[in-house]
Amino acid sequence: MPLAPASRLGPYEVVDLLGAGAFGEVYSARDTRLGRHVAVKMLSAARAGDPQQLERLKQEALTAGSLSHPNVVSVYDVGTEGESFFIVSELVEGRTLRHHLVQGPLPPGLALDYAAQAARGLAAAHEKGIVHRDLKPENLMVTPDGRVKILDFGIAKVDSTGARLDEAGLLPTTVEETLPGTVLGTAAYMSPEQVRGESVDGRSDLFSLGAILFEMLTGRRAFDGATAAETIASILRDTPVLPSSVPPAAAAIVRRCLEKQPGRRHESARQLAEALDAVLGRSSPGVAAARLVPVAVPEEPPRVAVLPFTNLGREPEQEYFSDGLTEQIIHELTRIRGVRIVAWQSSAKMKGHEENIHEAARQLGVELLLVGSVRQARDRVRIAARLVEVTTGYYRWSETYDRQILDLFAVQEEIARAIAGTFERTLGGSAVRRERRAPASLEAYDLYLRGRFVGSQRTKAGLIGAVECFEQAIALDEEFALAHAGLADALCLLSDYGLTAPEDAMPRARAAALRALDLDPGSGEAHASFALIHSIYDWEWEEAEAFYRRSIELNPGYATAHHWFALDFLANVGRLDEAQEELDLARQLDPLSAIIQEGKPYLLMMQRRYDEALAGFKALADLQPGFYKAYTTMGRTYSLMGRYEEAIAMLERGRELSGGEVPNILGALGQSFGLAGRPDRARELLDQLAALSREKYVPATCFALIHAGLGEHDAAVDWLERGAERRDLPLSSIKTHPAYDSLREHPRFQALLARLRFPG
Repeated sequence: MPLAPASRLGPYEVVDLLGAGAFGEVYSARDTRLGRHVAVKMLSAARAGDPQQLERLKQEALTAGSLSHPNVVSVYDVGTEGESFFIVSELVEGRTLRHHLVQGPLPPGLALDYAAQAARGLAAAHEKGIVHRDLKPENLMVTPDGRVKILDFGIAKVDSTGARLDEAGLLPTTVEETLPGTVLGTAAYMSPEQVRGESVDGRSDLFSLGAILFEMLTGRRAFDGATAAETIASILRDTPVLPSSVPPAAAAIVRRCLEKQPGRRHESARQLAEALDAVLGRSSPGVAAARLVPVAVPEEPPRVAVLPFTNLGREPEQEYFSDGLTEQIIHELTRIRGVRIVAWQSSAKMKGHEENIHEAARQLGVELLLVGSVRQARDRVRIAARLVEVTTGYYRWSETYDRQILDLFAVQEEIARAIAGTFERTLGGSAVRRERRAPASLEAYDLYLRGRFVGSQRTKAGLIGAVECFEQAIALDEEFALAHAGLADALCLLSDYGLTAPEDAMPRARAAALRALDLDPGSGEAHASFALIHSIYDWEWEEAEAFYRRSIELNPGYATAHHWFALDFLANVGRLDEAQEELDLARQLDPLSAIIQEGKPYLLMMQRRYDEALAGFKALADLQPGFYKAYTTMGRTYSLMGRYEEAIAMLERGRELSGGEVPNILGALGQSFGLAGRPDRARELLDQLAALSREKYVPATCFALIHAGLGEHDAAVDWLERGAERRDLPLSSIKTHPAYDSLREHPRFQALLARLRFPG
């Protein structure tokens, strides 16, 4: 009869019955001495007098008690109460792997991760001479945070290296020496040598783990029959076949585990763990990377978007909270290697359209959507999140978080990290966690998000507005690293677009980037800001590349870093194929960003593939009719093709949409007039730029391009040399930009390239 709550077993007070079977009962209990909750396993009354069963229970305590590993349930104590024998162990919250398999196969990344954890637990046991011999999904517990723990070493044996434990009274090692007609272990997961009654070692457990991994990947058993005898016959005879949907690298590991001959399996559980970790693209704990088995990453990284969480309240501050939570979740998820997360700027454009998940997924180019809602009530918040597989509508997972709001940002970060952890377990991949200081106020955070959004428009008003937003955020919180990085970016872009003099903008930009790095040395955003300054202003190309690569290493999901690395470094130094690869990553990460979308036809233009570039610019103009750069770069392309009147029309349209007299547009327009044989109009624009320069900054490249269009090459180079004196940012593209092709044979042009220290 089960024990009632509050019953005592020595110092252990029973709380509840957790489970029961023919072998015994398992209770949750409280250790009254230490105040901790534990699990207590008791031999059933029906078997209390069975010496062999009692011996098995004692063996479980002896074997499991000698292990201390994160992937093995810890045994704390053994004892007797009257005629009852019990084992006290760690109380593990969670469900067995069998429970998870009821839902069907697991995602490959998750299955491989679970198997790798189990292999590490087995490695710890095997290195002590302990073989489990009954590994099955029922004996693998999965905790809520994704930790796998091996349960029940109750039929474990010690091999020839474990003489000390053998002396303690362990069970025989062969079937013939056990109870007549019985085989220890569960039939479907037993190794061939085990079912034949032969001596077993740790490689028998590897076979069992291989069978479990097969089931996790396919949703069905590797060996199955109507009876135990049929199942055993299948183990001895059959070679299970994995479907083609299983990644080849994973399939290779399963096949090796399920080899009939132990000598053809992995040499050890540790080697198996390393092989699994290698497929997942990570190093095993405490193992040098050089020891990893060189296996390719199994599949294309999943593409995921986080839609703006729906605010179920009505107060404005709740809107800030839900938007901030969405951005924080995205920030955490971008740190997971092996998963591609759409940037906040693109996700934010789906606000108000969260219900139409298929259209959102189509526009964002993703297979999975994270959707959720936020509801605040007084001092508590409830956040519901679910990961939706768009094609089927199935939930990969769903979770609700109830928290007390003491610190809004602390709650945001806690939930974001919890969701990120679930992503790692569900989709595979790995992330390096680091602390990020929360801004001092919601207002500062909102100003930062607003600054990033308006700056992404790349208009004069948008960039000036971004500078104002970041400066206001910094005024509210001087230690807000992301706001300093945003300020550096906006100032750089203002100068790059010819809207602010470099001597005014760039020292401020450098100071802001340095402050961001000082406040947060692990910020990918700050590293990208500093990289941009090194490339387009300092012309320190080697240093710029190092900062870009460090930025991407720190935050591989930061689309802007990939975008700038592609266009402001790789394209400018002539590495156009590499630029295309980086830009493709940026476009996947931020598919609705107009400025990133403009990058593809821009690169085609740089490669002199003008027809393709033109088609891309036209498509962008159709999708984003108010985006002026679609028209100005289209106009430049028409000009390079010799279609000058069309070039002029597009440049005039872009000039109109830009909201002001942008010098760079006037320079391109003047060049087109010169090439079109309309020198009067070209010189009018020269005069206009000269007058403008007496009031504000005008890059020397604007004058140079018009003189080049007029065929006045000496004058053009004169202006470029003046620009070099001022460190005009548009000069960073002159090595490869086709607008300067007519000047390339000029001796002073080549000297200028050397002055700008271009590599190669």
